Amino acid sequence: MAGEGYLSEGHHPEAHLASVEYLKPLGWLQGAGLQLVNPKAWMMALSSIAIFSLPDTNGLGHISWLAIIFFIVAVPCQLCWSWLGQSASLLSRFPSWETRINRLLVLSLLGVVWGAVWVL
Repeated sequence: MAGEGYLSEGHHPEAHLASVEYLKPLGWLQGAGLQLVNPKAWMMALSSIAIFSLPDTNGLGHISWLAIIFFIVAVPCQLCWSWLGQSASLLSRFPSWETRINRLLVLSLLGVVWGAVWVL
């Protein structure tokens, strides 16, 4: 929430982009290797095991089935997300679209965070 407040006050990350050197993007193998240290991926895996594992079942067999089901669901979702990212990158060639998308994302983030604050 502190980060949202920081952005709400008018601090924009784009102001620092002029001094950033651009490196070549990660390849497929490097991106897959990055997932080994991605805490979000590990937390999803551990929380799905904790939520869906049953105490009176064969532990390894049941967890193996959970991993297979998770894989079957996750791969198509990742492919759709990648396709959407590729499609959105075509729009980023136009600065006006990029500005509109950034403003829409900021407004949606503000709406969600402030909505959560008012609900709690």
